[in-house]
Amino acid sequence: MTVGTSSPRIPDSQARSPPQKVLLAYCHPDSRSVSRERSVDDDTKVGIGVALNEATLLGAEVSRERRGAAITFAVLSLPPDGASPPEDSRVSLVLDQVGRVVASLRNARWDDDQAPAVPFALSDLLPTVQSFGNLPVYGWEFIDAEAGYERWANRLSLDERFEGGSNQHSITLFQEGHERDLDLRIWFSGLRVYRPNHAEISLAEFIAAGKRWWDGLHSGDPRTQGSGIVPGGTPIPPEIGPGREGPAGARIHEA
Repeated sequence: MTVGTSSPRIPDSQARSPPQKVLLAYCHPDSRSVSRERSVDDDTKVGIGVALNEATLLGAEVSRERRGAAITFAVLSLPPDGASPPEDSRVSLVLDQVGRVVASLRNARWDDDQAPAVPFALSDLLPTVQSFGNLPVYGWEFIDAEAGYERWANRLSLDERFEGGSNQHSITLFQEGHERDLDLRIWFSGLRVYRPNHAEISLAEFIAAGKRWWDGLHSGDPRTQGSGIVPGGTPIPPEIGPGREGPAGARIHEA
């Protein structure tokens, strides 16, 4: 896959407005509130990897009080039946029962194993993420990723543990700037996805929309043109997880 210059589909009026904090009031700090419909099985992990590949990271926030996190992306997605792509492609992933948050901010290339971490507070996570100017994340593995963490785990800018939280699953993200790099991992139990209008969408719907985009790229669907991405020789992972349901929730970060 070859990557060029791409931009998230965000309405101009919203892109120019100040960053909007995510509403974390819908996070569930109690593990009993995380239903099976929001749990993450192996097929769903693969599907989320498809849906988040080449997504633009817009913001990330964590609430210690709610033991929750919200991460906002502009994603590559296509609706069914040949309809036009959404004018606003932002989604927020809301993580329930967060148990630990770690980050490593370094003023160096991602592969500089000697670069020290620059400390910052949990309250500075959002401006730190946004200081990279909305860069994409790439790769097919974000949930419970095994590779890469050991490279920066001993150089942490931030390490927060939440009593009563869960380490059942993790999401690992990054921002790779010029001579500046941020790695982020958050442990959690349940996961939900929200549109900019605060309506929750099922994990199955979120995953299917991302899979349609990548299938469309490889099949020459004109709706994928203008992304700056051209197909390579590696197909997307074939297994996509089952359906998920749930009620409405969080506000959305703006670029």
